[in-house]
Amino acid sequence: MYKLEDALAQFIQASTFNQKNTEASIKNLEVQVGQIVKQLADHQESEFSTNTQVNTKEHCKSITTREGIVIENGIGDNLSEEKENRKKGNNKSE
Repeated sequence: MYKLEDALAQFIQASTFNQKNTEASIKNLEVQVGQIVKQLADHQESEFSTNTQVNTKEHCKSITTREGIVIENGIGDNLSEEKENRKKGNNKSE
């Protein structure tokens, strides 16, 4: 009779041990999922961060537009002048 009780006690002990290991693994997974969620939230907040370039200079000296126009001194003033000159240049070729 003692063998059966001993076997039952070992089974209970093993089951308890396995349950504690399973609970620890689940807790670990919960922590990891929480970390992934936090990283995703941070990434969505800084959506454009991968497309930016750090300007190491204190002041902007020139701008190059997508059309290849280089705008230097008086950046805001030159932009309208460059567009007008470009339009005039296009009208002359027609």
